[in-house]
Amino acid sequence: MKRLYEKTPSEDMVNVDTVYLRNIIHECGVNQSEMSIALGFCPEYLSNSVGDGRMNKEILRLLSDMLDFPYEEALAKKKKTKKHKKRKK
Repeated sequence: MKRLYEKTPSEDMVNVDTVYLRNIIHECGVNQSEMSIALGFCPEYLSNSVGDGRMNKEILRLLSDMLDFPYEEALAKKKKTKKHKKRKK
């Protein structure tokens, strides 16, 4: 079983849509702990990853294959940042 404290290089991580992933897992009739174990991780893995909003790319791909959802749908949508106007003096 893989441990949570094993560090994953940040370039292998992606931001995920937490609401989407929680809903997909729930719709499959399992909880995050059960799905974590099915993936070969400790029970807290998905709860922590989804809660943090970041997940390893390969694990997300594996999860998308297992639960049959599009990988891209689980990626967090980029927020548009507002450009601040410079104040006139």
